[in-house]
Parts: sequence; structure tokens; C-alpha cells
Amino acid sequence: MKIRFSNRLSSTFLFFLGAGILIPCFQNCSASGFKTALENATDLPSSSDSGSGGAPSSTFTPPPVPPPSKVGQYLTYLTIKNVDTTPSAEQYMTVGQVFAPGEVPAGQFLAAKIGGVDVPLQLDKKATHADGSLRHGILTFKAPALAVGAEKNLKLYTTATALSGTVLSFQNLISTNYEVTISGVFQGVNFSVSSKSMLNPQNWLAGPLATEFNGSLPINQFLEAYFDIRLYQDGFIKSDVIVANDWADKKGVATFTYDVTLRQNGQVVYTKAGQKHNRFADWKKTLYSQARSKVQVVREPIHLRKSKAILNYDLVPKSESVIASFYKNFLDSPRGPNEGSIITRYMPQTGGRSDIGPEAAWTAFYLVHQDPRLEEAMLGIADAGGSIPWHYRNPMTKRPVTRDEKPQVWLDDRCFADCPVDTWTTSDTEWVVDTAHQPSLFYVPYMITGDRYYLDQLQMQAAETINMYNTTYFNLNGKFYFNSGHDQTRGAAWSMRTLVNAAYLSPDGDPIKTYINKIIDNDFENAKTRLIVNETANQGDLAGYMTGYGFDSSANDGTVGPWQDDFMTIIYGYAYQRGYTKAKDFLEWKENFTAGRFLQPDSVFCVNSAPGYYFKMFYANGDRIKTWKELYTFNFGSAACPAAMEGYPSWGGGYAAGAYAANGVLAQYGLVRAQQAVTAIKAHSTFWQPTNAFGFISNPTMAISATPTQSLVSPAEPAQ
Repeated sequence: MKIRFSNRLSSTFLFFLGAGILIPCFQNCSASGFKTALENATDLPSSSDSGSGGAPSSTFTPPPVPPPSKVGQYLTYLTIKNVDTTPSAEQYMTVGQVFAPGEVPAGQFLAAKIGGVDVPLQLDKKATHADGSLRHGILTFKAPALAVGAEKNLKLYTTATALSGTVLSFQNLISTNYEVTISGVFQGVNFSVSSKSMLNPQNWLAGPLATEFNGSLPINQFLEAYFDIRLYQDGFIKSDVIVANDWADKKGVATFTYDVTLRQNGQVVYTKAGQKHNRFADWKKTLYSQARSKVQVVREPIHLRKSKAILNYDLVPKSESVIASFYKNFLDSPRGPNEGSIITRYMPQTGGRSDIGPEAAWTAFYLVHQDPRLEEAMLGIADAGGSIPWHYRNPMTKRPVTRDEKPQVWLDDRCFADCPVDTWTTSDTEWVVDTAHQPSLFYVPYMITGDRYYLDQLQMQAAETINMYNTTYFNLNGKFYFNSGHDQTRGAAWSMRTLVNAAYLSPDGDPIKTYINKIIDNDFENAKTRLIVNETANQGDLAGYMTGYGFDSSANDGTVGPWQDDFMTIIYGYAYQRGYTKAKDFLEWKENFTAGRFLQPDSVFCVNSAPGYYFKMFYANGDRIKTWKELYTFNFGSAACPAAMEGYPSWGGGYAAGAYAANGVLAQYGLVRAQQAVTAIKAHSTFWQPTNAFGFISNPTMAISATPTQSLVSPAEPAQ
């Protein structure tokens, strides 16, 4: 599996109804795009061509830290909805929930009410903020009986004491006689393993309402069975059953085919002759001890945004036809074990991609609308993500292999040290994985469910993102970092996003969290030296752009992809809002280029050309271009300013929308030129308009608001 670099230019405008979502070309497309005449479009007055050398336009204003909550304080509510076709009975539910710093201070817990009546609430704390307050917890409660379409609010408050009661034990599970078995034939040899025999079961949840036990068993020398079994107080059991083929350094690891049957309490729940199983991948089935009604938990949208766990998405209008089309395509996709649903298997594929963005398009849709169909699809696609061959597991720890264990590991067939026993390849899996197009599949699923499987997938992707880079070229002063200029800028952006997502929600005390945070810190420090310290003077009035793979003055063809640069700006903002304070230097530095290209007079640099595809940054003699006027003339000649904005101004996923999102992230922190750029982009585009069926309604991936989250007004505590 090589790191693939896709820098081929294409003159074809590619767009399609990807998975039911309208996606424009956002990878390799023509620079011209569509030109739509806009009436009364005006340019904003802006800075002169002298530039500001990367200095921020105003004081960077971090959001104020609210005072910590007091005991008994109301926090937010979750809406419990019956989305089934029949009335639902009472049932226990478990969900993940995120909180802003200080909302649930260290030493405090959660209490809940439904309809004004106290209800038992089990809180399993997982991750905390720097001040010790709760960041991510797993909540278990009993949902009330609901008529079809009915809903109730579960209101959350702080409390000084945890829920009391006898914690359910593994012996409680054994006494139920519950059993899951996996049996079959592998290379002519029969196998059978049982959940009752799982080794070293560990508690993921532990309380009087629910306890979850996680353990594993070897099926044979290659396959390992993992059981995540959750026992509720009323005897109901949920099981995630995972079969993995991902051992590191195992001679003979390959893509296998075998016969398999999965039974729950003796009843066949899944069987397949000739089950394909990719090397370095897993597959999962979720089982329930009895049928359950479909009941959804919906988070209060403003609280979700103010938690800082997600980007500040605009609450864009909902299109029933788009959601219905996407949901149908999901249901029609191959979704069985070792099948990838709608995820793009050849990741370097160019053109419109619904799985590329700060979060995948379907995840952004879920975060904006929280429609139950979108939730089902998002979780189903995350399940399918297990089939991606980017798992590399230490057989001793059963955790991802890290560079602390293998300093020079490189998951590539050109590996030269600390390599797999066999040559690394994924050629027999139908997948080609790269860094520059890796999707975000598991972060939000883990955030809202608390399921250990999604955390394992999230951490595995993060560790293997690191391991896919060659340490020779991604290293400074003995510290690995991926923003070294040897990968595409989008590759650095999506790698940073993957690592920050994994570190942010990984439980406290998890060594993988510590390891990933160390790599993130390396990247901020080394990239600051490479870019802000060493590049600012070279970039002159244009200071603030990323230099990546293909940026080589000796070849006299050094280019910058502004849309890739905007990706990086968004991800720096994503990191900063979640507490990675070293991202602040990059946000301040990047404003000059991110906003500045939209704010020059048309006689200097045309605003309608500003979204950009690739800008050449060197003259033929190797000298760097350093002024806006030179940049425009060298790339666009003496042609008149286009009448309409380029970069697909009517599409929610186009270059113009990406620039809108990048400047919106900067504007949230009081950077004036970024706010001016948002205004300029809106004056020359239609993707943001609520009536535009091809805009954010069809793809809200870049629908990131310029409004600071602290300015969002939370709804009052509901009466019931």
C-alpha cells in the first residue's frame, strides 16, 4: 500500500449524485468551473497589494471560558423519539454525549429527569478536558414507552454523587446462559469459539444499569474473535461480534476465504460459505438478545455545537428528496461483512467524493439534521469501514502498532526497517488506501454511541495514518511529523484531522491517546518552524500559504492548491477549538492568504478568480512570486476579470464553499479580514442560499458558520 499522490490536472468538470448527495468536483478539476452571472455583485474595499506579511488583521480573540457549572445546574436535554412503525415499550438505552469545558466539573456527575420525574442515569466517564471536567461520557437510562412518532425529553443536570447500586458483574452475564458462537471451516480445518470462553474480559461500562464486557479468543493463527457484550439490568443483551485478520508481523497473513456461521443462543443469525476477509481488516455483526423498537436519541443542536466537539455547522434547510435518495443508495449498497457500502475503495480516485471533507458528507448531514435515516446510514457505513485494510495490530497488546514500538515502520512495499514479516501489500483486497483522500468514518459514530468498536476503528486509522508515512522524509530533529511538505497539503490536513479526532475522544489514560497527542505536538512545532518561521519572508505579501508535495522551485513549476490550503485552515480551526492551542499561530498566519485573495481590488487580484485551482508560485528563473498583482498576472495573464466567481459558486462542495468554510473558521476568532472574505464570497456565489437546491442543501460538508459558538443562544430549559 503506497502513499498515493494525485496531482494530475484534469480539464473535465466531474460531478455526480454520489450516494444520493450532489457533489461537485473537489479533487482534480478545471480552473474555470461554471460561471453564473450574479446581479449586483460587488467587491469589498480591501488592503492594498502591499499585503501584511501574514500578520493577523486584528487581535485573535479566543472564546471566553464560562464559569464551571454548580451542583444541580441544568445543562441540556436529549430528545427520545419513537421512529418505529409500532408503539415502543420501555427499554434501556446507552448513548455517548459530549460536554464543553466546565459543564460537568471534576468530581461531579449527571442526573436526569423525564416529564419532571427523576430517572436513574448511569454515567461512565471516558474523556476529560484539561480542567478535569467531563468531555465525553457514556449515558445509560431507561427510555419510556412511546406511541408511534411520540417523543420525550431527557433533561440533564449536574449532581454531586454517582448513581448508586450493585454493579452488574461478569458472573451476572454467565448466569444468563447467554452465548454467541462463531464456527466454520478455514483452510480445511473446522473451528468453533464461544463468548463464554472469552479471555481476560475487561469492563468498558460498569454500573447498576448496564455493564459491558470486552474480551477475545483466537480462532486460529490468523483470525481473532472479539466480543463486546453489554448486559442491562432487565436482562437485555447487546453484542458486537468482531472477527479480525490484522496481526502485525504474522507470516502468511493474506486475504482469506472461509465458511462461517454465527449463532446466538443456538440460533443461526449469520452464515456464509466462502466469506471473503481482507488482510489487515475486520468485520462486525451486532446482535440483540430480543427484538427492540427503533428509538432515536437526538442532541440539542446548539449544545452540540457549543461543546466544541464538532465544527460549527450552519443549520441549513432540510431536503427530504436528498435524504431519501441518499438513504436508498445506502440501503442498496453492499453492506455485509467485508463489504464497504458506499465508501470509495480506490481512495486516490479524483472527482467529486461524498466521503471527503472535514467530516464525510453523510456525517455532516447527520450533524445538521439528525434525521434517523442519516444516523442509521452513518453507523452502517462506519461498520463497513472495518473492511478497509489499514489495521495493523500488535498481537501482544492487541492494540495498533505504534512508532514507539517500531520507530521506522512503514506500511508500504518499499519498507526498509521494522517491516512486516511479509511484504506489505493490499493488492488482493480491492482497496487502495492513501492519506490525501482518507475519509472520517468513525469519530461521530463513537461520539454518539460510546461503542468500543468505533473507538478501536478510530484509533486504528490514526495509528496507521502515521505508519503510512516514510520516516526518512517526514522527520525533523528526530521528531516525526506529517506536515513536512512531502505530502499533498490535503494529505496533511486529513491526517491532522484523523489524529485530532482520535486523540480528542480517546479515554483518559489510554496510551494510544498519549502517543497520538505526542505526534500532534510534533507536527505543530515542526510545521511552525518550516512554515511560519522559515517561509513567511519568502512568501512576501502572499504569506500564509502551505507548501506541500509538488512545490519545488528547482523544477520551476511550484504550485499551491488554494482549495487544499483551505482544507488545512479548516482543520487547524477544528484542532484549536478542541484545545490544541498551538494551532492559534497557524490560524493567525494563514488569514493573510486565506482571506487576502478575496479582498484585493480587481485591478490587483480578481475576487472571482480567488477560489482557485492551482496557482503557480515561481517564475521560470526560479524566483518566488511575492505580490498579489504578480500572482494574478503570471497565472491569468491580462484577461479581464471573469464576470462570475469561479470554483463552482453554486455548489455546496465546490472550491468557493471551501474558501467560505476556511474564512468562517478564522472569522469565529475575531479576524476581521476573514469576516470580510466571507461577505465577499457570499456576494459572488449562491451555494449558501437556502433556495439553492445544489448548495448546502445537497451537501453541507462546508457549511461552517463564521459565528462564534459563544454567540449561539441555547434554548431555555423545556418545561417537560
